[in-house]
Amino acid sequence: MSKTIECLKFLDTPKNQFQLAEKLNLSSIEVLNLIRKINKTDSNLIKNTEENQFYLNRKLKWLDKNLINLEIYKNNCEYKLEVLDEVDSTSSYIKNNLSILENQTVVTAEYQSEGRGRHERKWISKIAHDITVSILYFFPKNFNYEHLPLILAIAINRLLKDLNIVNKIKWPNDILLSDFSKIAGILVESGIYVNKRYIIIGIGINNIFDYERNKVLINLINYVDNILKVYQKFGFKVFYQEWLDNCIHFNKYVSVYQNNKFIDSGINTGISMEGHLLIDTKNGVKCFKSADISLRFSIDNKYNLLIDAGNSNIKFAIYEGDKLIKLYRVDTLNFDIKNIKEDIVNTPFENKLGSSVVSPEIISKINTVIPDINWIKPKRNIYGLKINENISLEKIGTDLWLMAIAAYNITKTSTIVVSCGTGFVTVFINDKGELCGVKIMSGLFKQLETLDKTTANIGYIKKGDYDQFPKNTQDAVISGIIDGYMGLIQTSLNDLHKQNDIYPKLLISGGYTNWLSIYLKEHFSPIFYENLVLEGLKYFLNQSYK
Repeated sequence: MSKTIECLKFLDTPKNQFQLAEKLNLSSIEVLNLIRKINKTDSNLIKNTEENQFYLNRKLKWLDKNLINLEIYKNNCEYKLEVLDEVDSTSSYIKNNLSILENQTVVTAEYQSEGRGRHERKWISKIAHDITVSILYFFPKNFNYEHLPLILAIAINRLLKDLNIVNKIKWPNDILLSDFSKIAGILVESGIYVNKRYIIIGIGINNIFDYERNKVLINLINYVDNILKVYQKFGFKVFYQEWLDNCIHFNKYVSVYQNNKFIDSGINTGISMEGHLLIDTKNGVKCFKSADISLRFSIDNKYNLLIDAGNSNIKFAIYEGDKLIKLYRVDTLNFDIKNIKEDIVNTPFENKLGSSVVSPEIISKINTVIPDINWIKPKRNIYGLKINENISLEKIGTDLWLMAIAAYNITKTSTIVVSCGTGFVTVFINDKGELCGVKIMSGLFKQLETLDKTTANIGYIKKGDYDQFPKNTQDAVISGIIDGYMGLIQTSLNDLHKQNDIYPKLLISGGYTNWLSIYLKEHFSPIFYENLVLEGLKYFLNQSYK
C-alpha cells in the first residue's frame, strides 16, 4: 500500500504526528512532508486541530474490489478488475503492461496523479472521490474504432441521467453540465499489439454530487459493456440520433480551433455517419475530424455578463455566447468595488444582466464600475412560468423567480425547487407552471451562527456527521439541522402532491448543495444544479438575440 493511501486510511479517526510516524514507519518530519504533499495534491484534505491532531476534511470513498467484482459478475460482464492505490495514469499503466493484461481488464485507482485528456491536457481528480478508470480491449486489426468516443459519450450521458444529473455531450467526447462546466471526459487510445488492435478507453468523472463511488463505477462498466456490444452488432447508425439529441451545440454557432488558433466558425448542423463534425460556414459546409480540432461555443464572438447578487456572495459570470468561461465570487457583506476583476470592467459586453436581493447601496457600487446593467425584475407571466395572483411581485425575490423559471423549463411539470443558501428555501411550482408558494427557514451557517451566539457551551460547530442517534454535540447539531431540512422537503413534496395529484420533481441548487447532497440522495431523487439563478438569467440573455 502506498504511503499516501496508508496515511489517509489510518486517519479514519484523528491522529497526532507521532501516531502517524509509528504507523507509517516514517520520521515526524517525513510525516509532515507527506501531509503537505497530500494537501498540495488535494487541497486541504488533511487538517489539524489546536491540539495538533490531524483529521480528514471530508469523508473518503474507498473502492471495494470484492463488491465491484460481485456486481459485475451478477450482470454477466466478464471483466478482470485491478484496483490500484496510486498510479500516474490508469491508461499509461495499461499501455505499459499490455504483455500481461487480458482482454476486458478494468484498471482503476484511489488516486491518479497524472491523468490525461485530449491534446495531453491534464485531468485533475480528487483522492478516493472521483472516478478514474481505464478499460483494455483487444479487437481484430481492422476494427473500426473511430466512433468509440461518440458512443462512449452516450454511455456516460445515460449513466449520469440515471443519477438525475442533467448533462449534455460536447463533440466528440466531453460531458458538460447545464452551466457548461465539465463533469466527465473520455480518451480513446489505440495501437497494434501481437497482430491485434488494442483499445484503451480512459474515463474520468468528477464526482461533484458526491455519489457512492463503487456504485458509479459498477454502473459505468455495465453501460460501457452494453453500448460496445450494441455497436459491434449494429454499428453507429443506431446511436446517431441519440447523439444529436444530447449534443449541447447542435444547431448553434461554434468556433473551430487548431492548436489554439482560430480556423473557422459557423452553425453546427450535425455530424457525419463517420462521426465527423459538420459546420455550415460562410464558405459552405465543412467537415472536421476530432484529432484535428477543438471546439468553442460563441454567438458571433459576443461576450455577456450575468450577475447574481445574493445575500452571501455576488457571482460575476462571463459568457461567450451562452457558454460560461469565467465565474468570480465575492463576499457580499464585505463587498468593495476593488473586488471586481479587471477583465469584467474592461470587457466590452454585448449584454449585461443582473439579479439582486442585496441593498441599493451595493447595487449602486456595482453600477459605478459596470454601467448599463439590466437588473431583471419579476414578471407575472414569462417563459412558461406564471406567478400566483395572490403573490406580490414586489415581495418575491428575483433570485427565487429566476430559479423557478429555469426549473420549470427543465422539468415541464410540478416541481419543488430548493435553494441552499443564507436561507433554506423551497419554491412550489404546480403542474400548470404556476409559482404558487414559498417556504423559508434559516440556512446552515445562519443556524450554526445563532447557536454560537445564543448558547453558553455549544460554540460554533465546524464539523459533524449525521447520526440517527447522535453521541456528541457536533453530530447532534448537524443531525438536527439535516432532519429539519429533510422534514421541510418531504412536507413540501407531499403538499404539492396533494394539490396536483402528480408527485413533484425535486431540484436543488445553492452554496452548500454538495455538502447536503449525500443526505438528500438517501431519501429523495433530486436533480442538482450549481447555479440555477444564472440558468434563469440565460433565458433573458437568449431573448436578447431574437
